Amino acid sequence: MSFYREENLEKSYTKPDSGLTVGERLTYFRKVECQTYDLRDELPNVQVPAYIYAGKYDAQCPHKFCVEIAELLPQATFEESNHYPFFEEEEKFKIMVKETAR
Repeated sequence: MSFYREENLEKSYTKPDSGLTVGERLTYFRKVECQTYDLRDELPNVQVPAYIYAGKYDAQCPHKFCVEIAELLPQATFEESNHYPFFEEEEKFKIMVKETAR
């Protein structure tokens, strides 16, 4: 698991379903499906509201790819997060959800 701050990693273990069960399915997707999984050409056809949120330091889904997607869809950036902005910047994430769900 990737966190921007090490203390958040330790804190995450106290929460249920902390992401420790991903295992083989994620490895398969990363090594097999992800090699050809590219939906960028289809993004302009999205007909429902969509929000891109990203931790600036996300190692699994690099921020540069969120910026690329955000050229077509709205984005929210979390400045002190890795892959878990909903945990690392919980209050900011809650505000983003409330504002976008209006």
